[in-house]
Amino acid sequence: FPVTILEPSIFVDEVHEFRSIVPEFESDNVGGSLNFLSPKPQLNRLLNLECALGMNLKGIKPLGEFRGFYNGFSANKKLSYFVNGTYYGRAYASDATKTLFGSNLNFGINRYELRKYEGFRATYGGQFGLDYEPNKQIKFSISGFLGRMDDDKTMNKISFNWYEDNGQRIRLQHSAGPLVRQILGGIAQVHWNPSKKLKGNIRLASYRNLFDNRKKPSTAPDPRNGYCFIEFQSP
Repeated sequence: FPVTILEPSIFVDEVHEFRSIVPEFESDNVGGSLNFLSPKPQLNRLLNLECALGMNLKGIKPLGEFRGFYNGFSANKKLSYFVNGTYYGRAYASDATKTLFGSNLNFGINRYELRKYEGFRATYGGQFGLDYEPNKQIKFSISGFLGRMDDDKTMNKISFNWYEDNGQRIRLQHSAGPLVRQILGGIAQVHWNPSKKLKGNIRLASYRNLFDNRKKPSTAPDPRNGYCFIEFQSP
């Protein structure tokens, strides 16, 4: 289904869905695939900016969002391009409970947890696209994108264990650490149309995922940096 690129938060122009009768990948039971197509530069000029502010009533903390999109082209209309960016930052707080039951040999409640979350999550991304068409027979295209999430979370948890090795136990846990999730990718293409019956397309694409923890608890390079976890157990 087509999606207009007029909205600055849109990072996808079209989604192609392919279904198959039997799974194409046996290990994952995937019977088809989804192909996300990024927007393409257009021969028009457009600037769109959006900004929003809010408040998390649970934690009494602020949140904000900013989006921007610009599309343009050269005077001779051989070069067209667009830039797309978005930022969403929010402070969050939550109280949650979790009940864990036993295995097939024990269907009773094994553990009951009380959790309290606090933190700040920032999600931002950027995208660009550029098309250069010197003539009707050949066109060069390049595009790229970046998405990143920084989640600085703190969690305090009280765990009541009804059955653990030698009997009942209470566990107090404190965990903290900035989690980082990032994806970076790009594509370069050459479209060649020497005639109506002959067409060619050369495409080179790559992407990279990153899952990491920022400096915690030490600010200097230290192999101990990572997700900080402290636990106290009753006898």
